[in-house]
Amino acid sequence: MSSANEDETLRKAERLIAEYRSASSQREKSLKLEEFTKLWASTSETDDRRAGMFRGMRHVGLLPLILDALTAQGPVTMDAVALQILMLAQLQIFFYGCSLEIPNPWPMHFRQLEKSLPKTFNNSFDMIEEKRREDYIIPLRLVTLQTLTQTVYFFDKLDGSAPFLNHMDIPKFLGIFWTCAFSLPVPSAHDSISDTELLEVSQIFIALNNTVPSWKISYFSASLSRVVNEHGSARIAQRIKELCERAPSDGHGPTVVSIMCLIADVVSNTPIKIEFLKAGVPKVLLHTFWTWIRVGDDIQAEEELAVAMRMFEILFAFLHFLSTATIYEALMKRTVQDLLDEDFMMIIGRYVVAAQYQERFMEEALEREREEELKRARLAKLPRHHDLDLQTLSGDAPTEEIESLRSAFTALLSTKHSRAVGSGTTSRDDELKSDQKLEEVRDAAKKAKIRSRAKVTQERIYSMAYHPTTSKDLVFFGDKYGTIGIWDPLARGEEIVDEDGEVQVSEGGQHWNMQVHWPRTSKTSVSGMKFDPTDAHNLITSSYDCTMRITSFETGISREIFHAPDTLISSFDMPPENGNEIWISDVGGHLSHLDLREDSRKTGRRFEMNETGHKIGCVSINPVSPHFLVTGSNDRTLKLWDTRKLFTLPISVASRPPAAAAPSTRRSKVKKEEEDDDEVWINETSFEEVDKYLQSKKGRGLLRGEHSSGAAVSAAYWDPSGRRIVSTCYDDHLRVWDIAPASLVLDTQLPKFAPTASIRHNCQTGRWLTILKAQWMPSPDVFPHFVVGNMNQSLDIVGFNGEKLANLVDRSLVTAVQAVAGCHPSKVGRYASGNASGRCVLWAPEDDA
Repeated sequence: MSSANEDETLRKAERLIAEYRSASSQREKSLKLEEFTKLWASTSETDDRRAGMFRGMRHVGLLPLILDALTAQGPVTMDAVALQILMLAQLQIFFYGCSLEIPNPWPMHFRQLEKSLPKTFNNSFDMIEEKRREDYIIPLRLVTLQTLTQTVYFFDKLDGSAPFLNHMDIPKFLGIFWTCAFSLPVPSAHDSISDTELLEVSQIFIALNNTVPSWKISYFSASLSRVVNEHGSARIAQRIKELCERAPSDGHGPTVVSIMCLIADVVSNTPIKIEFLKAGVPKVLLHTFWTWIRVGDDIQAEEELAVAMRMFEILFAFLHFLSTATIYEALMKRTVQDLLDEDFMMIIGRYVVAAQYQERFMEEALEREREEELKRARLAKLPRHHDLDLQTLSGDAPTEEIESLRSAFTALLSTKHSRAVGSGTTSRDDELKSDQKLEEVRDAAKKAKIRSRAKVTQERIYSMAYHPTTSKDLVFFGDKYGTIGIWDPLARGEEIVDEDGEVQVSEGGQHWNMQVHWPRTSKTSVSGMKFDPTDAHNLITSSYDCTMRITSFETGISREIFHAPDTLISSFDMPPENGNEIWISDVGGHLSHLDLREDSRKTGRRFEMNETGHKIGCVSINPVSPHFLVTGSNDRTLKLWDTRKLFTLPISVASRPPAAAAPSTRRSKVKKEEEDDDEVWINETSFEEVDKYLQSKKGRGLLRGEHSSGAAVSAAYWDPSGRRIVSTCYDDHLRVWDIAPASLVLDTQLPKFAPTASIRHNCQTGRWLTILKAQWMPSPDVFPHFVVGNMNQSLDIVGFNGEKLANLVDRSLVTAVQAVAGCHPSKVGRYASGNASGRCVLWAPEDDA
């Protein structure tokens, strides 16, 4: 089912629920619920679709509606019974949907359901008890049993159904049980037991017997004794005999024998035992068993084996029951003789054969289980390329937490945030560099203190993005395992009751997690995060899983926008005037260009920029002149490119596909396990073509500037004015370039491309820390400065001229390197940082909310 169809179905479901709630009569409610049932059935052709619709229906509030309808009090009319039947059917669907998601069931208050659900069944029991002689009560009797079966098995699969059963009216249920089993106080038209009811009764009874063995002594015996006293033990025994006699012919022999033997097991000390023997029921029962067990040839199917083994268990249990019948020893001896006359040794022989088959089937089942486990493990390691909703992104988070995140996203939609860009003019730049502007930044930075701390993600922080909203601080962090942590550091924390009964509010604000990139391994580290420059209601992320995704705060949907199996993305950037173009750098030394308005497999371009394949760790777009890129690479260079020249380069002949494919594309095929092949096409230009062009007369303006350092350049970024570049380098230096806009107008290489400031800074993060990257303050209206973490477990605020404006440090609260750091896009003096354990810190003035 497509996402659009699911959305349309959920809208219809929401409408029907609203109409149901406003209905004034039971008849109207019944009609609406009938529509609801048909709607669900029409979109539930497979288990996967059932699970998808189930997740959506619980979101629109299906369960509260069901419970409300099932526990409603009123006169027991035909309409009320019809409504009860419909709602019980919906409850079956609901728990069936739950079972599809086990062992990771959806978050719900199971303990509350254990108390509220029995009320729904007790209400049905009351209806059946009051109108038990009416024909229209028979369907309610059946659907109640079926729903109870699904519910008991669901709770039993979770953590045991004992607490659930403790709140249910067991005696009333047993009354229905006896009614179904013996058809006692019902009209003659229903004198024969319903096979379907019998099957459901047996399933429930077996579940109860296995789950709560203690209940049968107090409830079952008392209930049966009451039935015996009311209707007479002879009549009960006769009913059992009739059932046994007809069992082989109607195909439900095993079920009948199973129920009868379970009854015999628990009533050995009741009067029915005597009547049981007097009426010759044991002989009929054994004959039923023998007739069924000898039908057909050797056991060939696993299902046949399961039934056969169950029958043998019943037989031996029944023999044990007969051994206790000392009061009527003669009857017992005669029954055993009847058994021997049926060739008991042949039965034993069949049992041995069945046991051999069972061993074989068990070995085959174990092998299948191992294969399934390996398959699941393989699938769990595959990336997810389909759209992901907020429920899926949030994993097993509680429903309240997911709705809280949805509300946080919705609050951001009231204001549109676009990325601010400077003018780049000399006069404006001189104004920003004034002493007044400098002092504003210095004072704000020095006032910044630790306002909040929290462990936002479980793994190392790799990247971050500070949302531009001014109503509060909202910071997004990407970690080593593909998780996005969203942090509202100054939100009111969770209320916790201490030992003295006083309510304490936890520190650290509020945070949420979204598993945007999958699986949760180091191969899905979030290498980059940016908000859509034209609309900060969308978050774009890149990952080492060779994908990029865009997550919408409006819809809560995360959609893949790029995937290339041989492109391990190190960074990306977008021009400020639109959110459609993206430049990507990767560890193979490539630059790639995408236009999201077009098919990247046909129009995307990739350029091999390094001969030796050295990683390009960073790419940054000039915000004023977006055709200028700056890159930092492991080949120890920082380079300034004019991309207008790049697009004139030809597609490399060596990377064209075979003749059968398009002549101007390169084909890379991804074999995705358990999925159809996904073909990724991208137009690539080899390094030979790039280098050849650079050496030609036409290519002199392609590389505008180049600077070599003593070690790898890990990061390089343009400032918001488009004039300056700051680089972070493993030779333990931060460098700043100040480029006059006029020098970029000429279509030639810059006469001088040297840093105007060089700051000594320890950048030796090693293997276990995220690489340090100096980040500009994004606002173009303040004194140009940047923030960078250092190895002394603090943050440095540095001006464009290399002057250190402030050092944010608190040894008592921060004891780890704050490797990833950034500024609020518009508010001066607000900084956020994260470390290798996923702990994050907000630095802000104490008197500023």
